[in-house]
Amino acid sequence: MTQDNSDASIYGQFKGEYAIFREIVEGLGDMVFVKDLTGNYLSVNQSFADHVRLSKEAIIGRHDREVVGNRLTAQIARHERKLLEAGTSIEYDLQFDQPGQLTLFRCRKYLLRDKKGNPTAIVGISRDVTGQRLAESKYRFIFDNAPIAFWEEDFTGVKTILDELRSKGVQDFRKYFRTHPLDLERCIGAIRIIDVNLATLRMNRTMDKPRFIHELKRTFTEDSKTVFIDEFAALAEGRTLYQSEASTIEVGDDKLEVLFNLNVLPGHEKDLSLVLVSVVDITHLKQTENQLKQIKELYRSVVEGQHEMICRFRHNGELTFFNSAFQQFFGSKLNSNRNFKGMLPEFEDSFDSFCQQISPTEPTCSLMLHNYDHSGRMVWQQWSISGFFDRNGRVTEYQAVGTDITERRDTEERLAASEARWRSVFDNAEDLILTMNANGLILSANRPATEAYGAKLAGKLLNDVLLDKENAERTGQALGQVFEAASRVEMEMKLVNGKLKGRVLSCVFTPIYHGDCVLSATLIARDVTESRKLENQMREALIEGQEQERKRVSRELHDGLGQLFTAIKLNMHHLKSGLGPDSSADALKRLELLEHNIGVAINEVKQISHNLMPDVLEQFGLAPALHDLVNSWNQSGGQMKVTLGTVDLDSEPPAHMALALFRMAQELITNAVRHSSATYVFVQIIDHGPSILLMVEDDGKGFDPSEENGGLGLRNIRSRAELLDGTVEIDSSPGNGTVTTIEIPRTAAIL
Repeated sequence: MTQDNSDASIYGQFKGEYAIFREIVEGLGDMVFVKDLTGNYLSVNQSFADHVRLSKEAIIGRHDREVVGNRLTAQIARHERKLLEAGTSIEYDLQFDQPGQLTLFRCRKYLLRDKKGNPTAIVGISRDVTGQRLAESKYRFIFDNAPIAFWEEDFTGVKTILDELRSKGVQDFRKYFRTHPLDLERCIGAIRIIDVNLATLRMNRTMDKPRFIHELKRTFTEDSKTVFIDEFAALAEGRTLYQSEASTIEVGDDKLEVLFNLNVLPGHEKDLSLVLVSVVDITHLKQTENQLKQIKELYRSVVEGQHEMICRFRHNGELTFFNSAFQQFFGSKLNSNRNFKGMLPEFEDSFDSFCQQISPTEPTCSLMLHNYDHSGRMVWQQWSISGFFDRNGRVTEYQAVGTDITERRDTEERLAASEARWRSVFDNAEDLILTMNANGLILSANRPATEAYGAKLAGKLLNDVLLDKENAERTGQALGQVFEAASRVEMEMKLVNGKLKGRVLSCVFTPIYHGDCVLSATLIARDVTESRKLENQMREALIEGQEQERKRVSRELHDGLGQLFTAIKLNMHHLKSGLGPDSSADALKRLELLEHNIGVAINEVKQISHNLMPDVLEQFGLAPALHDLVNSWNQSGGQMKVTLGTVDLDSEPPAHMALALFRMAQELITNAVRHSSATYVFVQIIDHGPSILLMVEDDGKGFDPSEENGGLGLRNIRSRAELLDGTVEIDSSPGNGTVTTIEIPRTAAIL
């Protein structure tokens, strides 16, 4: 087979799953793509297209070197050769350079294989980790160069010992460690030092980090064991912060009193695998405690918002701290005025009343105003002011974080100025586009949407436009999710009124932001009626092909293999009857056993042929066929008991409906046998008049339908039901069995 034919085969494999692939990956921020084994792209999501600055249509079918350039192609090809050699998934970092921008990606790739296990394509997911790497780099720089001694420690071993002691009934760990010094020593020995910074080495008068880390625990005096007892007790109680002011360590011949702080870093609370310890020599610096607290706050503020203007001030506005960004903006103003009110002229008159709004229940307030920098240029600023509170809830100091939003304001003004141009695009789009508020009130509608309903839509409620209860309820739920979770929602609905009555629309609800708040939502609806019909026709053709193949295999088993076994059995019978009285008993016994096994094989072939295409269904109808199916399961010798009940099934459903119901019942019984460990299955077929109901209930182990893995059997059942406009409901939970209800309208017809 040529490479072109191979590529076409791979493309055909993905074509049928494209709709599902698109729904899953289009909303991801990660770059997702599928390539053939030569580096040509078969499918990408929108995030991938945005990063390489090409349309998806321009990417499909093109090679890596045409999409990301020769330099990256060489790196990618090297990693993908490793993937093909290893045969398992790989991960690696990739640096992506664009004009004026450097982006780092974490790439994960794995092989897609055919049924024989041969690799057919490469699936990749790339995540932008630029911010993460920069944050890690900044953290490492701050950690290494901080003026305070820091240690990174792993308390995983300590956690294991604490859990072991707790399982033995220990509750008061502080008391326990005082009376069990050996277990205390075990915990101390289980601490693993990961790293220390330069300040730690300087404080301990050494620059040999590996040796110091190895001997660090030896620097603590015997008196320090009280600190370890309190520290382990705090961790056993679930606390993530601990502080002691009397931890004594030895440096040479000297003993230092230190301020010891332990902080379990976020994300490591469960296993204690990363703990940050700071150690400050307070032997001669007890009187500078307040200054040390300010350094700690400064460290935290710089880490959290080093690009913004940051300051702290008292009730009267007097500045107690400001960072370099604040100083750079206000410049010479700080030489003559150290009052925050003087920095913001628009805010000066309302300063006192504004600060009074800050309380423990509302610790942060924001305001937006214009200001002038040291050169006289007017800018727009957004300030967030927070309060620091004492134990009585009184504000002790304020912190303000300011951001320059001039560019954002200019952008908003430019967008407003170009509204007429974008309105033209909005009105002339082929899709139906609506904007609405949280209550479903339509704020605007484009021309196709207005024409579809033949009336002005702005000012009306979306539910009033839809009229039918089902669509109104579903769109209401989608809007709620958009505004409450600020997430994109996709759904399909079939219209029951207007010029598009009976048409199927693919709808996407997306939030429209103002700052961090969702201001309104957009609904974009596309007519997918024809494509859905085509999908149904393809599924129908697939099911029909399966049925034809069942018939063919059934005939070949019955007419070919079945007759062959029968002929062999007859020959064996003649052979046995021709044995004389002098024949050995062993030979006669072997012939009888062989004749018996051939009989079993004949019955097995008949049973398989019957299951593939039961004659009872074609000759006598659905109810007799189900009775025959149930009897076959009960006579198979298994531990599971199957019973059947029919209600009002007086008239035979159409042949295509009867076949679908039989196959779905057959599949559900098989699932119960294979997966549920059930001892009892009850199959019920009910004629409701306008519809036929199939219910299959088992007493097996059950499962969580929300975590359904989409097995082939359930997918076939859902496909058959959808083709007949039917519904499938699964009621199950772990340990409580499963009830599957399928309802098919009698009016359903094959497309």
